[in-house]
Amino acid sequence: MPEWSTILETSHYWREVVTRSFWDSLLFFFETRLGAWKGIGIVLLGMCVTTLIVWIACNREALTEHLKSNIAIVLAGGVCTWLLVFFCFVITEPFIAHQEVASRSSISVARQSAELQKEEATKHPVRNTVQERCKLTAEQINPARLPQSCPGSPLLCNSTVRWFLTHFRTGDYKRGSRTNKEKLMATALRMPDYGNSSYQTAPLQDYSQEFQALARRLFQRVGEIVGTQQPKEYRGSYSILASSSSATAAKIIVYESGKGKTNGNWPDLQEGVCALMRANDEIGDRIWGELLPPRLPAELEHTTRERTIGVAPAHSEKFAYARVTDDNLELAARYLAICALA
Repeated sequence: MPEWSTILETSHYWREVVTRSFWDSLLFFFETRLGAWKGIGIVLLGMCVTTLIVWIACNREALTEHLKSNIAIVLAGGVCTWLLVFFCFVITEPFIAHQEVASRSSISVARQSAELQKEEATKHPVRNTVQERCKLTAEQINPARLPQSCPGSPLLCNSTVRWFLTHFRTGDYKRGSRTNKEKLMATALRMPDYGNSSYQTAPLQDYSQEFQALARRLFQRVGEIVGTQQPKEYRGSYSILASSSSATAAKIIVYESGKGKTNGNWPDLQEGVCALMRANDEIGDRIWGELLPPRLPAELEHTTRERTIGVAPAHSEKFAYARVTDDNLELAARYLAICALA
């Protein structure tokens, strides 16, 4: 004889399955639960009104014929159709529940991994060596110790600044005029603003078959992790919506030179599939402040939220980007799935 605890657990499980199947079958015809009740109520109200009209305007035989032909048959057909959908959901619901459990487990593991990486980044911060490489000595800049045309600081090794220090002369601007000097400084020290760059994708079928297939596999893998509700396929890209709102938390695009349209100071991006993670606005703060480490692993090019691009039509939405290959597809999919938690 089975134990009562086993019987109770089994009955509770199947009660949950039947309840979810009931609502899923109604939502198959209606968008929301409230919409389902409204729709059913309107149908029943319409039946009652038409029956009342026939009863007042016609005789008993016409009323009986109306109840058979227009009410009973239509109602029976609708109920049978709903029961067919309901039983289909009852059969498939255990498999869907199993996939959801596996998806939550994968996301939990990925989130724990991200938290560990974030802790490691906090304990062992990566030194910014870009600035250190600029700290050249006077001997490195001028090994022959030749007289310099301008007594500039040897620590300023940026090529634009060196040009300014080398070519700037007293006669290049009118002495005593701050306006001309400021204009010259602004021209010489202007740096590219990659934060305003954006990309208008071409239709996905216009890209090479190799890139199309890789982007599709990445999209499907993200769908396996987070479920089929948040990932959305569009004409020129794939989007992953946030769990807390309809905001775009991540995207998958394909970039090929000569296809689509770039805007602004487009970075030197290698052709291929790119995983984009939202970097600005409240959703970006939540992703990079709570879910992702400040610097992604080397497999994803040490991506940070400071290096961004936009994607049409919402050019104001900025995304950190990393190139995806067969080797890092699984890792990229898990990070995109983490973004979907926002």
